[in-house]
Amino acid sequence: MSLSLNAAAKHAHVAKSTLHEALKNGDVKAEKNAQGQWDIDRSSLAQWISNRSEKPRKNHQENRYEHHEKPPPEPPEAVEAAVLKAKLEASEGRLGDAEKTIEDLRRRLDQANEERRQKDTQLTALLTDQRAKHDGAEAKPKGWLARLFG
Repeated sequence: MSLSLNAAAKHAHVAKSTLHEALKNGDVKAEKNAQGQWDIDRSSLAQWISNRSEKPRKNHQENRYEHHEKPPPEPPEAVEAAVLKAKLEASEGRLGDAEKTIEDLRRRLDQANEERRQKDTQLTALLTDQRAKHDGAEAKPKGWLARLFG
């Protein structure tokens, strides 16, 4: 009798990808059925399980923390350095934004001052008498003979 890939992986207590790797390497005998699914031979699977338990595992990545539940912690200095680096990068970003804002505000202030000077000049021109001034006192109206002979 044969097993599917899923059932065989559960029976062997391994991941399907691990069993699939064994199938590709030829460590476990199996054939594909008409639907394209694996039919795994029970005796071949049993032999592979016993061989696997006797040999040290080739893939240390799976069993990297066999004796430890989680990876060893990083030293506190490394953690503190990473935190400080992140804070520095954030501060530099905020400083750059602040410098851009200050430059924009200065440009706007200079522009507003120039517009104010132009408006002051126009207002002064409107409020002052711009007519040409005569030398001396006001000219008296001339009589008709003076106007005629001039």
